Amino acid sequence: MLAYLFASASEPNLTDTPEVQDAIRGPKVGKTPGPNGIPSRALKHIPLRVLSVLVMLFNAILRMQYFPPARKYAHDFQYGTP
Repeated sequence: MLAYLFASASEPNLTDTPEVQDAIRGPKVGKTPGPNGIPSRALKHIPLRVLSVLVMLFNAILRMQYFPPARKYAHDFQYGTP
């Protein structure tokens, strides 16, 4: 997904099914879910039909260049504190 950093604003680099599959395979099973609350084990078992809908959704977001404000900010975690 680094290609998006180098794409011009007028022509976004769209994603495809293998790229989304690789991103889903990344997180280890058993780790704490992210802010969406979906465990990585569930993501790794989504059907191909759902994956194609995700690809269409991601490409629509890239074409429209709309990124919800809630996704623009990282969560501030403090490691090592009880």
